[in-house]
Amino acid sequence: PGWDRICLLDMNAEEALQPDDVAKFDAFVFGGILGNVIENEDGSYGSDDRTSEIRAAFKHRRHLGPWQMTTDSAMLYTQKVLEHACPLAEIPGIESPEFERPRDCKRGPQDASDSVCMEGFRYMARRGPEGEWEPILP
Repeated sequence: PGWDRICLLDMNAEEALQPDDVAKFDAFVFGGILGNVIENEDGSYGSDDRTSEIRAAFKHRRHLGPWQMTTDSAMLYTQKVLEHACPLAEIPGIESPEFERPRDCKRGPQDASDSVCMEGFRYMARRGPEGEWEPILP
């Protein structure tokens, strides 16, 4: 596609990705991949803005919200907005989720230290079996 049909997904873009963007763009570039998460003084999170290195090369930019995301989570959000025509604001998510190793995992004894917190990251969410929000792992 020509450069007019390519959009950079950039958390610092002014406009959010919208369902009608599906007709405007043929390709999306996921910016800031593997940037560092920085906790701000007010407790919110930001990034070291690695996307700034490529931003000037793109005429069109959209954001997926003010959060860091893993690349696969960003792809899930993009798919939901574009292919399912779901506005970004209507997609449930969880910030800084904690993941525990499944009890049936056969990699050694299960204990309280078998978890990781993804501080500063957002994951798409769905209702769990007991009605609680749980992150979707792509």
